[in-house]
Amino acid sequence: MTQRRLSLGVALLAGLLIGLAISGGGTFAAFSNTTSNPSNTFAASGDFGGKGVVPIRDLGTASCGNSSNSLSVPAGGVPEGNTLIARLAHRSTVNGGVTISDDQRNSWTKDADVFQGNVRIVVFSAYITDALAQNDQITVTFPAVGDGVNLVVEEFSGIAATNRVDRVGTGTGTTATPSATVTTTNGNDLLFGAVAGTNNRTFTEPSGWTTGRHQGVDCGGASRRLDNHSATRGVLATGTYTYNPTLNFSGAWAEAVVAYRAASGAPSCGSPVAAHLTGFEYGPTNTSFGLADGIATAGGIPVVQGATKRNGNYALTIGKGTTGASYAERTVPAMGTSVSRIAIRLESLPTANVSSLIRVDAAAGSDLDLEYIAAQNRFAIAFGTAPESLATSTVQAGRWYVFDFSVTYGANPRTALWRIDGVDQPQASLAETASSAISFRYGSDVASDAFTAQYDDVMVTSTSADYPIGDGKVLPLRPNAEGTSSSRANFGNETGTLIGTNPYLRLDDTPMNSTTDYIWQDTVSGTSYVELGFEDVTQTCIRGVALTLAYNSSALGTNHGKTSIFMGTTERVLLSGDMGAGGTALRYARDVIQPPGGAWTQTLLNGAVARIGYSTDISPAPHWHALVLEYGTLP
Repeated sequence: MTQRRLSLGVALLAGLLIGLAISGGGTFAAFSNTTSNPSNTFAASGDFGGKGVVPIRDLGTASCGNSSNSLSVPAGGVPEGNTLIARLAHRSTVNGGVTISDDQRNSWTKDADVFQGNVRIVVFSAYITDALAQNDQITVTFPAVGDGVNLVVEEFSGIAATNRVDRVGTGTGTTATPSATVTTTNGNDLLFGAVAGTNNRTFTEPSGWTTGRHQGVDCGGASRRLDNHSATRGVLATGTYTYNPTLNFSGAWAEAVVAYRAASGAPSCGSPVAAHLTGFEYGPTNTSFGLADGIATAGGIPVVQGATKRNGNYALTIGKGTTGASYAERTVPAMGTSVSRIAIRLESLPTANVSSLIRVDAAAGSDLDLEYIAAQNRFAIAFGTAPESLATSTVQAGRWYVFDFSVTYGANPRTALWRIDGVDQPQASLAETASSAISFRYGSDVASDAFTAQYDDVMVTSTSADYPIGDGKVLPLRPNAEGTSSSRANFGNETGTLIGTNPYLRLDDTPMNSTTDYIWQDTVSGTSYVELGFEDVTQTCIRGVALTLAYNSSALGTNHGKTSIFMGTTERVLLSGDMGAGGTALRYARDVIQPPGGAWTQTLLNGAVARIGYSTDISPAPHWHALVLEYGTLP
């Protein structure tokens, strides 16, 4: 393996991390939800449903002009290939002409225009063909009559460049329950709901919708107060959808729901066979044993945390300084072609080149790295010291990018295909003797690299036909029931008594770093076990499953225990053997669970149970502390 130079690799690693215990739990909002009315607060979710469409940021707002308002593009600009959606809310009894333009003369379309009689909402969009720079102006014009006006512009990637509007639904009223319904004809749409209302009201979102920016403005007195509100939802099937937020009191409103086509088609579930899968849902731990096969901390300690994640409860963060290597690595079965998907977020833009954000390690010769090139503000990939293949778009700090990779080491030349957010990037190749991929690394062993990055929603397979895996998420399932146990009187808990009712409550720790409660086997028996069921899933597409166990023993020594997953009569063994090598320190066992018949289904996953016990040596006593199933599904 080469020591390399710039970064990237294909993908994904394993479930790693040494993480220091960090408090978890922040909720990711698609946009800032800034408002001039501080009483308006909104729930937001990072679980965005459409494949390939990504909310990037709120560009800002402009209000209270006489016949026009202009908004300055903030730092970072808007790159080619992204889409801007603008919404104009106007409190007026006049329904005249409106226009929108920007300094680079991109082509804007008016996608919806709804007039209630006292208030109006207009939705525009533009696919950016000429990049906008910082301080470029976006200007909207409107009739020079009315009592209040507001413009908000939001940025997305992954919306179709042409023919982007699928269908539009509209509604008007004077109640506290705005509503508009759209019936889609495309299997992969972003639904954009926009409401203009009077009197600065509070909005509560319906289930499944993510708040964009709510802007309440006061252009001078009660008759000039206005709300401009949006929410989004990604849908992966044609159907009829309603956006119906609840307001805190009645008043005039006008609403539009625009269904925008995603650039990529509706994803199929497929049946990829995962070689590695993780959303880091075991959470912060105080050891890497069993979670990472290699770790370096001189440049910073890899941490699983819950404050900045894409889906589920946790993500991995690597904050690397220039004092040495910082990475976590997971070995995988040798594979000639490695196909992977991973979501990555840069906390801020590095000021210098980064040689390795991810690496796909080869058994011999040059590895593939995912890099960051500071001068161009772009990601790149490269084999070893070969020239980089530079991404076609610039990078924005603080947003998640979904990478797909297909890296072939099993032929000469080595080749790498990759995508960012569903968009093909220039491939890389290098003439070199064939080898195989043997591990995946998050982070860098190059001392001079300095960056802070988050990683989430990782999936790796060894089948070239799985490329691109496409967008998706990895979510947790905790124990929530006891099944049909065998000789449960042979098991106790941390109090020294029998396990009692609801033993699963001692194995559902989130995160999996506590030794406070546990189940232990106190009588030798190779046929005794406690059976545990898990939370059910509602998704019908299951793309992979992994199991993680936290365990230790009452003391240092050699003992025996087993942990298995059963799917009907099919058993998959996670751990069978000594559980005492670490003594009272927590250790972890983790692996991908392969289903019978080669493909997971909702029924198969919901019927899966874990069995723990089977101990033929209980001196020292084996302790089971926590279990979590992680499963991959569509976004």
